[in-house]
Amino acid sequence: ETNANWVAFWTAGPNSLSAHLYTDRIREAIGVKEVNARMEETLGFISGMEKMRVKDTQEGVVFGTLDSVFSNTLRQMGLALPRASAVFINSFEELDPTLTDNLKSEFKRYLNIGPLALSSSPSQTETTVQDPHGCLAWKRPA
Repeated sequence: ETNANWVAFWTAGPNSLSAHLYTDRIREAIGVKEVNARMEETLGFISGMEKMRVKDTQEGVVFGTLDSVFSNTLRQMGLALPRASAVFINSFEELDPTLTDNLKSEFKRYLNIGPLALSSSPSQTETTVQDPHGCLAWKRPA
């Protein structure tokens, strides 16, 4: 109604985003009954998910409590995300180029902006920590 842009931010990785984006497709291909016998099968019918097995998907996609509020909310979110003006994700684009290309084709704009834990500036508490061994040096800005 207000013509406002909707920008979504997905804090988990691209595999979980893909599982929720394609929940209905996964359910149609794998089924939701007697799924235990298919847990080792891969999701090769979705580009970029060829190495992901059924058992690697989150509970609520094809196993577990499929009708919980949480599972339904994630499914509805997966259906709605393609309407977003942009989807930002906490991941590296180069981590999985095939899956990245697939997700880019599903969204108007798909942008990798992470991982945020490595790209954000250190907090004040981190800067006061003494690190004589230099283990935290990689976290400090240049």
